Amino acid sequence: MALSTPPGPARSRVALSGVLSREDEEFVLEHLQEGRVFGKYGLSDKAAEEFEAIVSRFPDHVEARTELRELFKAKGATKSAAEQSLMLAEIARLKGDSAGAGKHEADAKEICPELFPSAAPAPPTSTPVA
Repeated sequence: MALSTPPGPARSRVALSGVLSREDEEFVLEHLQEGRVFGKYGLSDKAAEEFEAIVSRFPDHVEARTELRELFKAKGATKSAAEQSLMLAEIARLKGDSAGAGKHEADAKEICPELFPSAAPAPPTSTPVA
């Protein structure tokens, strides 16, 4: 079944991971904790590495993507933050949460409007001269 791609910049597909094994849960928990500690000490690049390790294995991990989005926003990396919001929107859509998807897309547009080129203005309509 093909998924429709919503308007906005091109983005990669995300597949839902399903239920994580105990080992996978431990991996995620360890990296989330380490990423948050690095973040508290201002080591945002190290924190991002921890969260990216999670999403590289589990692209649909909402908590790690949310942490990345917030890190990128704090660093002023608006394009990267908006891309995380768009990935969160896609994840929400895959889970059947269209309201959540819409919220994340709106967040992306607010964070980085230049990713969403506006439609060309409509040509002026001519009014008949009487």
